[in-house]
Amino acid sequence: MKAAGGVLVLCLSYFLFSGVPLRAGEPAFSVTAYTNNTGLIRQVQTATLKQGVSEFKLPGVPALIEPASVQVRSLTSPEALSLLEQRFAYDLGDTGRLLHRYLGRNIQVTLQEGEVQAGTLLQESAGDLVLELADRSLRVVKSRAIAGFLLPGLPDGLSKTPALTWLLQCDRPGEHELEALYLTGGLQWSAHYVARLNPAEDRLRILGWASIDNQSGADYPQARLSLVAGDVRRESPPPVYRPMEAERDVAMMAKAGPGFAESPVFEYHLYRLDRRTTLAHRETTQIPLFDPLEVKVQKSFSYDGQRDQEKVRAILVFQNQKTAGLGIPLPGGKVQIYKLGKDNSQLFVGEDEVAHVPEGEEVKLSVGYAFDIVGERTVIETRQMGKRSRQETVEVQLRNRKDTAITVTVIEHPTGSWEFVGATPPIKKKQANQVEFELKVPPGSEEKFQVTVLYNW
Repeated sequence: MKAAGGVLVLCLSYFLFSGVPLRAGEPAFSVTAYTNNTGLIRQVQTATLKQGVSEFKLPGVPALIEPASVQVRSLTSPEALSLLEQRFAYDLGDTGRLLHRYLGRNIQVTLQEGEVQAGTLLQESAGDLVLELADRSLRVVKSRAIAGFLLPGLPDGLSKTPALTWLLQCDRPGEHELEALYLTGGLQWSAHYVARLNPAEDRLRILGWASIDNQSGADYPQARLSLVAGDVRRESPPPVYRPMEAERDVAMMAKAGPGFAESPVFEYHLYRLDRRTTLAHRETTQIPLFDPLEVKVQKSFSYDGQRDQEKVRAILVFQNQKTAGLGIPLPGGKVQIYKLGKDNSQLFVGEDEVAHVPEGEEVKLSVGYAFDIVGERTVIETRQMGKRSRQETVEVQLRNRKDTAITVTVIEHPTGSWEFVGATPPIKKKQANQVEFELKVPPGSEEKFQVTVLYNW
């Protein structure tokens, strides 16, 4: 099962990457981004291969590539090419690996106090250096004392950028289009929604954005882009890119133009951009996920005194249905809500996070807490009814300081084995560990009720 997980992801998206034309001498990229720090990359590169065994280096691969996931084939003549061996090299990605290339060569070490020490590097271990000085004496330099290095020119074979090197068996010499398909960490996307509530508070205009964050260690110029919405299982989390620089500079880019086409794939939803885009390393690219849509919405209030004490939540509720104005799969993400005034001004009124919402499901956005509605929950009596039972009476009071009537959903959380004793207000919903009541409160007034619960264990 361990091997099957990665193969499954590759096979699911393999059909996405067809028909990508090459620019002369340049690699062509197709990128599929997932929501769990994973990217699937298709990279196509022209190569001239000789008969028999030859070596080919594929540059431009990400630093966080998963080498074991690589698949390679010739698009020109698949049956004529086989992979004998693969190596992944990125010498500049690690200081220790870099210094290892300079063993036996002269280097300069700048110490913390400013002294510059020159000598032949004899050994490097956990950052500590052994240098042979000009007088043949040896000096051990501890890593904590080092401020920097001055190294001579690059040694032969040093890889300045991440690269795959293949040993290929070719039975048809000449030019081939080589295709590499691989997984990488450091590439993910998330949905972000901007919602505008109309003055009457009965319609919500929603614009969806896809934010693609590339921290994989490579650029993908003019790539075909696809996004997968859904929880794709990975056995272990992909690595997170750790740049050598002290600070992380992320550029936010808004790209206008055509958006995504959506379709179901396996148990997920796929969004394919109908144009090319460039995903640069250490940039976040934002692209509209769908055209703005307007949906019917209702405002409601809920009070959970066991969790929110006196605060009453304001909630916007809508149905993800075509009859309501929406009816599309909504990938999970943050929703920011604005209120449109009569003079077309806008006020930010709150935000919430939603999980993946299939078509046909209800959406509840907890926007904030109502200023003019106050709740109060009090346990007024607790009685031990026996060795294995207890009775508790709770009073809930709601005060409405608004000039309009409201209906509030009151939530209680009984636990274990329980039952109501006596009368209760109208029950809206009842589950094993949650009960919802509805309470109507006239303008400028207050209402209260009591419930008694018998617990058995």
